[in-house]
Parts: sequence; C-alpha cells; structure tokens
Amino acid sequence: MSETSPTSALPAPEPRRDGRKRLALIWLVPLIAALVGLALVVRAWLQTGPTITITFDTAESLEDGATEVRYKDVVVGKVSSIQLRDDDSGVVVEVELTPDAKRIAVKDSRFWVVRPRIGIGGVSGINTLLSGAYIGVDVGTATESQRDFVGLEKPPAVTHDQKGRQFTLTTMDAGSVTIGAPVYYRRVAVGRIVDAALDADGKQITVRVFIDAPYDRFVTSGVRFWNAGGVDLAVSSEGLKLNTQSLATVLAGGIAFQAIDERDPGAPVKEDSRFVLYDGMANALAPPDGPSVQALLVLRRSTRGLAAGTPVDFNGIVIGAIRSIEPQYDVRQQTFYSKVLVELFLERLGPAWTTLKAQHPGTEQPALAVLHTLIDHGLTAQLRAGNLLTGQQYVAPAEP
Repeated sequence: MSETSPTSALPAPEPRRDGRKRLALIWLVPLIAALVGLALVVRAWLQTGPTITITFDTAESLEDGATEVRYKDVVVGKVSSIQLRDDDSGVVVEVELTPDAKRIAVKDSRFWVVRPRIGIGGVSGINTLLSGAYIGVDVGTATESQRDFVGLEKPPAVTHDQKGRQFTLTTMDAGSVTIGAPVYYRRVAVGRIVDAALDADGKQITVRVFIDAPYDRFVTSGVRFWNAGGVDLAVSSEGLKLNTQSLATVLAGGIAFQAIDERDPGAPVKEDSRFVLYDGMANALAPPDGPSVQALLVLRRSTRGLAAGTPVDFNGIVIGAIRSIEPQYDVRQQTFYSKVLVELFLERLGPAWTTLKAQHPGTEQPALAVLHTLIDHGLTAQLRAGNLLTGQQYVAPAEP
C-alpha cells in the first residue's frame, strides 16, 4: 500500500478577479485634506467683509495688519495695507471690514485716526498710549454704498448719532470764536461751535453752532447770540465791570444765547435758522434802538477820559456812544480843539421820543428833525466825571 501526499487530494486553486475597482485607502488622506482646505477657504470668505480704502495725509500711528477700525469701541475691521498715493500727496489705507460691518461702507460715513490730542475740550485718546492708535468711524445714514473715502485729520465735532440741531450765526468780527468752543445757555454748556469761515466776499463771517437735544428747544425767534469768549473787562464811567461765562471761555472762547424777553421767548425755529452774533451781552440784550442819528460835538477842553464807546447820557438814560475823536487846530485863534462824533438812538427816550416825534409828522428822518429842534432850543453838551478813581468821563447835556 503506497503512501500519498495529503495535498495531492486537494483541487488546484483557480485565481479569480473581482470586476469592481477598489480605491486604495491611501488616497482618502489627500482627498480629506482638500475638503478641509476648501472648507477653511469658504469659511474665511464668509467671515471677510467688504474692503474699503481711506485716504489720509499721513500714515502716522498706522500699521498694516495691526491697526484696528472701531465703531463705538467695537472692532469692525483692520488695516490690511498702507501705500503712497500715485502723486505722493498722501497715503491710501486699505481696510478689511468684518461681515457684520457692511452697513459702515455708505456714502456719508466718516473716518479719522484716534490718537492722543490736546484741545479746548480737554485731552482725548489717552487710552491709545497703551493700546495704540486706531481708526474711528462715524457711520452715515445714506443708503448708497461706497468703497473709497477721504479720512478726516481731526475727529468730527458732531457725529450722525448725536441728537440736536445746527444753527447759523453771522458776524463782522469772529473775536475769540474757535471751532469746538462751547455754547452756553444760562452759563450751562449746551452745545459747541462746529465751523467758522469767512464768506466768499470777505464782508462777514459765518459761524455754525450745534445745540444738543433737548436744549435746542430753547433756541427760539426771540433769542440773541453773543460772543462770550475771553474776559469781558470794561472800565467806563460806570466803573469796572468783569464778566465771563466760565474758565473755559477765558482760554478758548465761546458763545452764549438768551431770550430778550423771558416772558415771551418767541416761536420755535427750524434747523439752520440764521441769527446775528453780537460782540457782547450788553449789545445783544439791549432793546431795539431804531434808526440812529449822528452829531458832531466841538470840545475846546481836554478829552482825557474819553474813548470810542464812551456813553452819551441824557437825564440818566444812555442814548448813544462816542464813535470817534479827532484833534483839530484853530489857525485864527491859535488853539487846539477836538471834534467828537457821537451816534445817538433817540428812540431810547421812550414816551418822550413819541411826544417829540409827534411834533414832526410826515418827516422822513424824524430823529434828525427832533435833534435839530432840541439844538434850536439851546441843547448843548458837556463832559462830566463818571468815575473819580479811573478818570473816566461821559457826555451829557450842559446844565443851564
């Protein structure tokens, strides 16, 4: 009996191939990596807002990739690049806004660099000494989008979210009017000066003021504005007068306003209404003077103690003021004398003026006619001592 191999009884193997192609597991790694990369790109794209450009005069305190853009102290973007303009007149700052800040890129939005500043309103931007400068935003109210902006070199005096109204004042002399200076009502700061510029014809100055709500309701048709800046120090026949709104107005100037008649302040006015800016409180709150008349006084005594603005008194009522004093020489008598030009407002005489005016019906210049009548009846002028301490004098009718 012969011995046989145990494997000889097994059938020969028949190799078979699966008709389906199987993907090697090793290729799943780059595929997954590509999908993750695509997801990151999509996520980054979704998290990136619009890109805007802001033009500044200089890139002082700005750093690309580091300087933030903030609105109400919330980061809404970051500077991505800083480049010189083609004409080298400034720098172009490219800013990438966050997706939720799309509403910032509208036509009337304003941008400026927040850095430490010392102004009449105090010191601002102190926190940037540690955190670094950033770009501030005043979001506009327009609906039209915009991508290119011209940055402000200083923060705006009034932002779009501030409640209140603006008014226009006109004056011949700006005095101590300074942009940013306060506007006072009853010695309380209720607004600020936002603009002051010489008119195109150079004849007067237009000043814009912003009055915060709810104080803007006190601006009515019966109010007067006056320059309250500096120290109002006057030495006259009435003595020494010192008047100022606050310490801030002494250093930086300011404007004040008040109704002429507190019992009847007048009707409400619209925004951008125009008012006259007077040079002082006395002139602003003085009753209406009516038309004036000028008279020339000849004084043959010393005019020491007289100056432009010296009052003209008539029985205790100031009816005018001196406008100019000119020394003259009389060749025939070989003596000196002075011509003093005074401006008179006879309507300040009240009921007396009404009686005098009634004596000249139909006259085109009743003030001049009344003055001639008084002179014909012996009216003359003389100098009187107004203040023994200062030596000031004033003009008054001569005693008979």
